[in-house]
Amino acid sequence: EENASVNIDPEVTNPEWKTSTSLSSSEETLGKKLLRKLS
Repeated sequence: EENASVNIDPEVTNPEWKTSTSLSSSEETLGKKLLRKLS
């Protein structure tokens, strides 16, 4: 249980890191969709 808490802490204490990671994933997905439309 202690290890699980440690793994969760970064997301809770640093929401900006989690948000930027989510944005990167969304942008990457959008980029792939655009490439498929163009090709």
